[in-house]
Amino acid sequence: MSIIRLKSNDGVIFEVELAIAKRSSVIHEMLESLGDEDLEEPLVLSEVNSDILKMVIEFASHHKNDPMPDKNNKQDKEKNRKTKRLHRRIESLDRISDWDKEFLKIDIDTLFDLIKAANFLNMTDLLQLACKKASTLAIGTNPHQIFKNYTFQN
Repeated sequence: MSIIRLKSNDGVIFEVELAIAKRSSVIHEMLESLGDEDLEEPLVLSEVNSDILKMVIEFASHHKNDPMPDKNNKQDKEKNRKTKRLHRRIESLDRISDWDKEFLKIDIDTLFDLIKAANFLNMTDLLQLACKKASTLAIGTNPHQIFKNYTFQN
């Protein structure tokens, strides 16, 4: 079992199994460029703090045996282009595993930090799950309420 070290933007270093770290396309590509054999220095993840990186690693560890999302799947691309109806989003929430539901019982700021980290690390499965959770928070609210209840930076 190969281990890699990942360094958060606040300087905390995590030791992670190579296979788990490679669930991030960004880390996978970094390791292909640098070579993953005997990497002495930790990989610095400049956009992810230690609390969020710990969550990302927990998610990747739990889902390490899941198939990786296929970036080139034409059906997925077509689905993403179509506008989904509200009831379809709600129905899809029922298909989220109990573990994932429990994992996403977090405050809104943490959720948005997790979304940013998943986007930065190009972890499609985590990004889709976190965005799905965020979309449920907006159900039944108008744009004014969303901006009032949540802090958005331009």
